[in-house]
Amino acid sequence: MSHNLEPIKDIIPRILSHNPELNALIQHFQLNDITTPPQLPTPNLSQIYVLDSRVTWHIPDKKFKRAKNHILQMSKPCRGFNSINSLGGWVNDEDKWELEKIRLVTSFAPFPVIRQHLLNILLGSYQMGKAIQESAIGLEIGIPDGVWMLIISTR
Repeated sequence: MSHNLEPIKDIIPRILSHNPELNALIQHFQLNDITTPPQLPTPNLSQIYVLDSRVTWHIPDKKFKRAKNHILQMSKPCRGFNSINSLGGWVNDEDKWELEKIRLVTSFAPFPVIRQHLLNILLGSYQMGKAIQESAIGLEIGIPDGVWMLIISTR
């Protein structure tokens, strides 16, 4: 499956045109120097891709093992994921803090991939929450237009 990833040399001019505050920094460089691979033996810049979108699941650490197969299925269109341990906290119905060790599982992909698979990610997140017996699953969605935190109820 091909993702039609866009090379960074084609993205930099567009990023600069939409972020004028970056131009103050970039004016110290020649745009050609950034977008043209140097002649020195370095990695081929045409193989660097910008993955401008992401999904991040917030999963209780003690339930990650049971959630893993769901994560693998939902992450497959993104071609991978990474996971970090974190501490999550929220105020419960009695106005008391609940703290819990969680895993933040993130998959990065180009926006068209996230857009194409969003319904499957939402449904898969719901099914995962049910399977691991959570009352809700936290899912962050980051796309070029912004970042949203969804709390997907499984009740």
